[in-house]
Amino acid sequence: MKKVIATILCLGFVFVTYSQETEKINSGTFQPGWYLGANAGVNWFMGEGDNIFSLKHDNIFSLRGNIGFIGRAVVGYDFTHVIGLRAMLGYADHNWPDVRLKKKANGSYDGYSFGSQNLTADLTVNLSSWMEGFNPNRVFDLSVFGGAGLAHRNKADFSDDWFGAVGRGGLQGDFHLTKQLDLNLIAEANIVGDKYNNDNTGVKLDAYPALTVGITYHLRERSKKVAEVSKPEIVEKPTAPEPVTPPQPVVVEEPKPVVETKEATVVKPQIPDLETEVFYTIGKTKIKTPKQQAALAKAVDYLHTYPDARILISGYADNSTGTAAVNKRLSTKRAQEVARLLIDEYSISADRVITEWHGDKVQPYSQASSNRLVKLKLVSAQ
Repeated sequence: MKKVIATILCLGFVFVTYSQETEKINSGTFQPGWYLGANAGVNWFMGEGDNIFSLKHDNIFSLRGNIGFIGRAVVGYDFTHVIGLRAMLGYADHNWPDVRLKKKANGSYDGYSFGSQNLTADLTVNLSSWMEGFNPNRVFDLSVFGGAGLAHRNKADFSDDWFGAVGRGGLQGDFHLTKQLDLNLIAEANIVGDKYNNDNTGVKLDAYPALTVGITYHLRERSKKVAEVSKPEIVEKPTAPEPVTPPQPVVVEEPKPVVETKEATVVKPQIPDLETEVFYTIGKTKIKTPKQQAALAKAVDYLHTYPDARILISGYADNSTGTAAVNKRLSTKRAQEVARLLIDEYSISADRVITEWHGDKVQPYSQASSNRLVKLKLVSAQ
């Protein structure tokens, strides 16, 4: 069980690192947050007396004879659009026909009915967001999960209670009914110790797969809007009519000596252009190298020096590798990641940052590898 937990933690670290590669798409920014939920359904207990794991005896496992109820309350937290953690507290009722007991007239066997309480923790990985990026408008998400916890089997018809570990994993489909409410369909497998059914012969474990339906309510909306590309509108001010003045009498004055004077010219300071570029290696969207960080620092200093400046962030991808869809996604992620850093990390107002992305349709440079970049330039002053 320790190896299982260690493996889950390692996978979680890998998924968190990878998921940070993509945080925004389709004009939305993912918002971490808590959620509450509940689910209920059926489970099928598998134990030694069913002979489901035996090659020497008849298998008497059946969907009808081994079915039982299962229900849980859920609380969880989504750290990124891919990675989350959740805890479940629930109850499972089990039916266990045993071939070693008396056979009934209908051909079935006597057995046991018992229940258990479970407290488990799961690592959840949103496969849809991992593969396609965060999209607040997607209707359905598919996730995989794995976890472990503690189980308490009630005494029931047995000699005593039982406490032990439980490991679990499965798939979950989420239908997004609203921005905060989901309908969940869950298929899972739960593995417990061999004494769970008070019998430790044969295979050294017991199991109960389950199918459940649930509801999840997110305590925050999934996304907030990001400023989109907008072109400054040019509004012509109406010209006021010149005032009409009545004719004035002509007064002839004596000529005065001409004295040459130089009028002082008032020059309004102008905001200089910003021209900086962030270059990437193939398939990358994060800013990590010293050159990338230096380019971003140049933009940050510029925006702090000129607080009235608004900049345009343009994302590109090269057309020599990948498909058009992949390159569009890469250029989008690159532009929006730069915008996110300026807004979230360096406190630049969102209305001073606009983004656009061109995929591989626009190639600023003749050399293909140079087109994996983000351009930052001044568009206007507020």
